[in-house]
Amino acid sequence: MLLLSNRFWDSLLFSRLNSSSRLKPFLEKLRIFESLDRTYSFRMLVISFLFYSCFLIQYSLLVTAFSNHYDFLHYLWAGNLIMFAKTIIPPVSFGELGIREGASVYFLTQMGETASVGFNASIFLFIINLLVPALIGVGMFF
Repeated sequence: MLLLSNRFWDSLLFSRLNSSSRLKPFLEKLRIFESLDRTYSFRMLVISFLFYSCFLIQYSLLVTAFSNHYDFLHYLWAGNLIMFAKTIIPPVSFGELGIREGASVYFLTQMGETASVGFNASIFLFIINLLVPALIGVGMFF
């Protein structure tokens, strides 16, 4: 959000950072943010937030359904950690299948849940969000 504001590009902080010989090439590449359309950027930010929120809520509800505990906030936190792990680890498989499941098992076992709860919630999230729409799309395609 800071990079999209005009105040940042005209500020004293930016001029000091820009005077650094090490940071200058990097900051010149960031100048592209100055010319972006603000309404388009805001819409994309809202859509990204809604996607992220939908993923987290679905994951938390699936973990709650598969476990015998109800700790929604901890499950939201685990979903955030899974998204972070999915972002950090490069995609090496179809739909990042395996990375999400492994991260889910790891983080939920650290929170006191069983490994099967983490795996089941993650694989069902994959089925609901990727596999079912893909199969419907293939059916509509043919």
